Amino acid sequence: MRWCFLAPAWPFLYPAAQVICFFFFTCPSRGRQRAPWHVRAGASKTRRRPRPVPQSFRNDLQEAGWTVGRLPIFRTVTAADGTVKLLIKLEDNRLIETVGIPVEDEKGPMRLTACVSSQVGCPLRCSFCATGKGGFSRNLSSHEIVGQVLAIEEIFKHRVTNVVFMGMGEPMLNLKSVLEAHRCLNKDVQIGQRMITISTVGVPNTIKKLASYKLQSTLAIRS
Repeated sequence: MRWCFLAPAWPFLYPAAQVICFFFFTCPSRGRQRAPWHVRAGASKTRRRPRPVPQSFRNDLQEAGWTVGRLPIFRTVTAADGTVKLLIKLEDNRLIETVGIPVEDEKGPMRLTACVSSQVGCPLRCSFCATGKGGFSRNLSSHEIVGQVLAIEEIFKHRVTNVVFMGMGEPMLNLKSVLEAHRCLNKDVQIGQRMITISTVGVPNTIKKLASYKLQSTLAIRS
């Protein structure tokens, strides 16, 4: 099954948008023009909102075998301090966790941190983490990672200011999708690189590879 997240508050990444638009005999540059609206729609008060995708284009995608829409939120749990944990159902019915952490600041606007998962389960069995006890199923794709951030924005009706890769899974074992999601969060969702943290237990040979991309994000090592 092929997914195309065209609904508001879901990503339609630039390369895929251009390819699909070209396939449907639409100028590829229009794919780039459309992409930001779908990424930004969850916080329309603070982000520019280009024209929505025509319903006819959505219909064409569905007829071509694309599933257009959002992955559903299976469960929402809200703590007393306002922290929200979401269970998000993927297309294969597996569940992942993402957490939204609001921090009120008397000196400025609220900061909203999204703690995102990078894998379904985890192949590592760290003593301080319960995720590994449930086993490992698969890596998440970049759109499944970005979708978690946008789901948090939709729940809070506020744009996410910080992202931490500290949910289910080891980000360094899914580096390709993590880097693709990092690019989308920075370029499309407009979250600064310095506001993104990648947390790892220190998988051998992966830190040098990450360093080669010269990101301005924080690397947090936990043990």
